[in-house]
Amino acid sequence: MRYRYKCSIIIIVFLLNLCLVSSIVYAQEGYSEITEIFCRSLKEGNYSILYPYLSDDLRQAFNEEKFKIFRSQVFSSYGYLKGYTFIKEEKIEDFTRAYYVFVFEHANVTFMLVFEKSIDKETGYKYVLSGIWIKKVQAKSTNQGLLILPMIGGIIPIIICFFIIRKIEYKELLLGFALVLLILFVQSPIQQAPFIVLKIFSKKEILSRGYIFITFSSLWLGTIAGIFQETLKYFFSRNKPLKNAMFLGLGFGLGEAIIIPITTLISYIVGQSSLVLSLETSILSFLERFLVSFFHGGTTTYLAYGSKNNYGSRALLIVIVIHSVIDTLTAFYQFIHLPIIILILYLILASLDILFIRKSLKWMNE
Repeated sequence: MRYRYKCSIIIIVFLLNLCLVSSIVYAQEGYSEITEIFCRSLKEGNYSILYPYLSDDLRQAFNEEKFKIFRSQVFSSYGYLKGYTFIKEEKIEDFTRAYYVFVFEHANVTFMLVFEKSIDKETGYKYVLSGIWIKKVQAKSTNQGLLILPMIGGIIPIIICFFIIRKIEYKELLLGFALVLLILFVQSPIQQAPFIVLKIFSKKEILSRGYIFITFSSLWLGTIAGIFQETLKYFFSRNKPLKNAMFLGLGFGLGEAIIIPITTLISYIVGQSSLVLSLETSILSFLERFLVSFFHGGTTTYLAYGSKNNYGSRALLIVIVIHSVIDTLTAFYQFIHLPIIILILYLILASLDILFIRKSLKWMNE
């Protein structure tokens, strides 16, 4: 009797599982193949296999260029794609909203794929993909401790200069740090003004407008940063001794190295952005802050030297142009995430650092 009872329970559980699996299969019936192709197209970067399954409207809005930008953004943010799992569906007339969790290296991303029922002359009813939305991002591991690396990158140049000059100008370091806080309140609103006028409120909206708009956006962001930061540094360093000017610039670099990671962490805590850090990206951030801090130290010394020798305006113009180019490349990389851009950027920064620091030490000994 007990044996029959156990068998009955096993059979009931089996049937329940079978019903559950059947309901999931049934729920995806008609569009599961498109989901598989969408996943494949992301993995392989192959837009052509997805194109036949897109609705006419989505073909217009999500062409191959925008597909590549979307894929680059997703992969750079969340790592490589491993697979996906169906969650649920919602039906609204001829449209079906299907929810999937796509499993990436660094995060689980919930996609809402919108499928539209259309009439096919040969096969009758069929589905086409008419919308792609990211609804939720759940980071697997934030690795918040890695945020310390860019901060260290801003500190090391100060230590190196101390061993060379045998002195640290603490007041100038604090002044440079304070200038970064001032920049946050002045520069950022001006940079965002044209995007607000155009009613663009996210990076995704910029990416959706194509490479030409991305290029001009990067140029605008980089130029405004160059003008504001270098003009401010020039105003506060023009009458200072060169050693003081150098530490003011190093303090400015230190301020960026500390404030940027802190604001990133705060944005994550309040839920405005995801925070997915890897050792590789954190090492790159460390290198960037290291190079940028030396850049600020060297250029601020050059601005003070130019002012001392009656060509301060020319020195300011030169530094603004150089800074604008660097920040334009930085902004373009943040949009597109092409490795070649960051390689070029770091090579330019390293070359400029060697030039400006060597010149600065020479000028101090004159």
